[in-house]
Amino acid sequence: MPDINSIDLNLSFNLWYFIIGIAAIITYTIFSYRVTIPVISRSLKIFLIFTRTLAVSLILFLIFEPVVTITSEKIDLPVNMVFVDNSNSITAKDSIERMNDRNNLLDELNSSGVNNRYFVFGNRIDSIQNRDLENLGTTEPISNYQSIFDFVSESKLNISSITVIGDGIFNTGINPLHTAEKLGIPVYTVGIGDTAIRKDIGINKAIYNQYMYTGKPAKITARIFNYGFENERVRVSLFVDNRLNKQSDLTLTNTGLSEVDFNFIPDEKGERKISIQVSQIDGESTFENNSKIFFVDVLDNRLNVLVIGTPSPDFSFIKNSLAIDKDIDVNAFAQISEDIFTPGDNYMSLIDSADILFLVGFPNSNTPNSIIERVKSKISNAAPFFIITADGIDLNLLSNFENYLPMKTGMIDYGFTEVQPWMDDFGSTIFNSGSFDESVIKNLPPLLKSNSEFIPKVESEIWMRTKIKNVNFEDPLILSRAAGKFRSAAVLAKNIWRWKLAYNPEGDNVYDNLFSSITKWLNIKSDQKQVNAAATKRIYTQGENIEFTGQVYDQTFNPVDNADMVIKIKSDGNSYNVPMNSIGNGNYEGKLDINKPGDYTFIAAAELDGFQLGKDNGSFTITEIDLEQTDLRMNKDFLQTLANVTAGDFYYINYSDDLIPKLEKRINQSEVIKINKSEFEILNSDYILIIIITLLGIEWFLRKRAGML
Repeated sequence: MPDINSIDLNLSFNLWYFIIGIAAIITYTIFSYRVTIPVISRSLKIFLIFTRTLAVSLILFLIFEPVVTITSEKIDLPVNMVFVDNSNSITAKDSIERMNDRNNLLDELNSSGVNNRYFVFGNRIDSIQNRDLENLGTTEPISNYQSIFDFVSESKLNISSITVIGDGIFNTGINPLHTAEKLGIPVYTVGIGDTAIRKDIGINKAIYNQYMYTGKPAKITARIFNYGFENERVRVSLFVDNRLNKQSDLTLTNTGLSEVDFNFIPDEKGERKISIQVSQIDGESTFENNSKIFFVDVLDNRLNVLVIGTPSPDFSFIKNSLAIDKDIDVNAFAQISEDIFTPGDNYMSLIDSADILFLVGFPNSNTPNSIIERVKSKISNAAPFFIITADGIDLNLLSNFENYLPMKTGMIDYGFTEVQPWMDDFGSTIFNSGSFDESVIKNLPPLLKSNSEFIPKVESEIWMRTKIKNVNFEDPLILSRAAGKFRSAAVLAKNIWRWKLAYNPEGDNVYDNLFSSITKWLNIKSDQKQVNAAATKRIYTQGENIEFTGQVYDQTFNPVDNADMVIKIKSDGNSYNVPMNSIGNGNYEGKLDINKPGDYTFIAAAELDGFQLGKDNGSFTITEIDLEQTDLRMNKDFLQTLANVTAGDFYYINYSDDLIPKLEKRINQSEVIKINKSEFEILNSDYILIIIITLLGIEWFLRKRAGML
């Protein structure tokens, strides 16, 4: 309960004016009742003087706009949040010993003087009571360490420290190091398990292009690791939609890492399920990591891309980069002056025939209105386009394309600031190749970003953000927008040609892969539908909840909140229905627990008052692979780094005697006294108004009864 320190009354005018006013009211009221007709008793006269004085004084009081300020203090007790990993990667050959060590540490924490709050985590965060600490299981099929720091960031508690007890293995969500560091709360990590290398073979990584073309060979590389099986022979198989496509025999190296390349030639467009499997050898610690599943999008072959803009290094580099892909026909024209274009004067026909537009420093101040309108007409007919704020661009003229851009332009400033990129989600499908590894991104040369204000639209996705002098900002650097049948992407900086010169130890060129990926993303055909539905993931593991999101619109594409939306799921003769719940603004969500592995298809349908609004369909896979069993070693490096970047400490669970004293010290240093000020404007009080009316009403009634009216 907060302690009230003071109660203050503040007036909008000087207090002496109020006192003088009260004195004047008293004097005038007494003078008014000095002589009455008819004559009334002394007691009634005194009561009437009091009633009127009080009523008029309250009116004067309100005129002075009184505000009552109540100041209170509350001690905000610090807490230590304890997160316990209950994923099944904790379970291993020595699981009983691990559980005993974990429970002993929890008992010590519970009996200490530290104010602890306990939670378990795996796929989600769940609160647990002190009495339930001895009955914790290891049942979650996946681990998401990022969810810890998302949860903490939303908490209103005074958190002095965070204690994480787990093995450091995470197989869903992004790497949480950046988020944890930004919170500024020390994290104490306690490692469960051992770091000993067990004999094993598995697929470390699959390297592939998310978007492929029909009839064009696409390289898929499988990286195979082995511990203790050097010189053994294994067979690596590539499956497409569960059908064997290619096989390759491999002799495992003594370096522990081998690669197998497959040349996959898609024969039809659409989404394809790809799985890579490596044969099993007796003595492996687990077979769960001997396969890997992913999905790719196969697009139509041959694209006609037109690059329009102002002559600049960015213009030339982008044109040359796109021309590397032999399945893209690249045309370009640059504006030299108001009426001179190079090459030639057939630019109108080039605009009309283009599949995708790349606008580099376009439009500029000399661009004829006829070309701007032609480009705008092309874009309004759902031609996907890319734009970069390169040299020469006129941001005022850019407003012609405002409806189709991924951002809105606010204040215009033609100055530039040197920035570097950073990303908070390396799982984005456009950045899944090795070219966009975090270590590569942070070493890219700086760009010159426009100082103008760019506001991402609601439907936009920010692919890269800005970093200035090693400080991360949320401002977009590269972003995209997919809204119905319209697709657009933008780079809000110039001199991106510098990235062409960036070194990548993987061997791929970041610059070329970026523009290849953007082109393929822009080429994805998307039809605007009244009913949209999708699973939140393409691949689930056994035990995970299958979650769906959906959107429903009427014929004019206004959101519909009260539709009856149902998703029907089928697989191998089994069927399931998922009723979708409205969460507002035309959005729906639902979930289902299916524990049977396999490939599933679904159809979503929505009705309103018996009228069908539309349908959508999709698919997902539940894999037999237990992600928690693909690597049973404690990830000490991650746990240690997490502690270091947050000014915490790392402990092995058997050597954590120093943990509780450090937590107690943090608790003692983190007590916060919160001062709360509450203001009440008496002018807005209905009670004062009622009192004034009542007092004036009483005076009127008594005067009338005494015959004074």
